[in-house]
Amino acid sequence: MTLRLLFGTIGLKPAGLFYRAQNMNIVNFIVKFLKEVRVEVKKVNWLGREQLVNYTLLVIGFMVVTAAFFGSLDYGFAFLLQKYVLGQ
Repeated sequence: MTLRLLFGTIGLKPAGLFYRAQNMNIVNFIVKFLKEVRVEVKKVNWLGREQLVNYTLLVIGFMVVTAAFFGSLDYGFAFLLQKYVLGQ
């Protein structure tokens, strides 16, 4: 049973990409989709270079601090396990 038959019997049309792709040639559908993507990308408020560098350094710094924290926890638990549990 196709979507047209299913929705046509109750007077509704299916929404979304599937319905549009069903009524178009696949090449036309892809071209239209890419044009719409281009329009949406132009609407994006992109960061400036300075903000981008600052946020990137902030993320890298946070990752280093987090890695050091979890590394120290791992080292501490391994030391405690070897000394008190395994008795080495």
